[in-house]
Amino acid sequence: MCVLVIGVRWYDDLPLVVAANRDEEYARPACVPEVEQLQDRSVLRPLDERAGGTWEGTNSQGLLAVITNRRDGSFAAERRSRGLLCREVLELADTATVESFVEQALRSESYNSFNLLYADRRRVCLSSWNGRLETQVLGPGTHVLSNEHGLGELLAGREVEIGEDDLPGAEKVTRRVLEAIANHKFDGETPGLLTASAGTACFPNDGSTAKEIIASADKALYQAKRSGKNTVRTTENLVLDPTD
Repeated sequence: MCVLVIGVRWYDDLPLVVAANRDEEYARPACVPEVEQLQDRSVLRPLDERAGGTWEGTNSQGLLAVITNRRDGSFAAERRSRGLLCREVLELADTATVESFVEQALRSESYNSFNLLYADRRRVCLSSWNGRLETQVLGPGTHVLSNEHGLGELLAGREVEIGEDDLPGAEKVTRRVLEAIANHKFDGETPGLLTASAGTACFPNDGSTAKEIIASADKALYQAKRSGKNTVRTTENLVLDPTD
């Protein structure tokens, strides 16, 4: 599952933080990120060797673009590669130009469903297409989406494992994530509240396989849930419970 975690203005010196994975066919060939020199700017991006597109990149004008597929909407193999759209977006200068470019591209070509994140020094935008185009500007805070979930749905009632090679380090990262979630502010008249619980585990003390480590983290997570909202438990501070 492709996942994007987007931190808008988490820190004064880092106005945008993006974590992304590409969960694609393992046999699909791709090139590592490299710089492509265009006429008036350069672009840093990996390359899908099958269709010639990309799934993420940035350019020397300060524009960032990341695309994921979506599993809703109709699918047809003969439609144009979404990665080509992302590669073309990276040739542009700013989010305003991208927004109009995407609208035009969808009128002239047929694409399968996608989420396209793009940002410059002024705005962070998300255009989602599943037969209908929706574009929104992302405000300060934490935003999470995947090819299976819309914006904000992934954290609602879900369990997420965060991997680290050091348990105190994992706990520190987890607490920062929970703090960002708790401090998220909603736009609009109706106030909202986000809460989260987390459990952490590390290799090799808590398991020698991914399955064992996740099971250990899961046990810590459920103790955190019982302890109250916005709580972190590690495998070092578990309370023995015969029901676990």
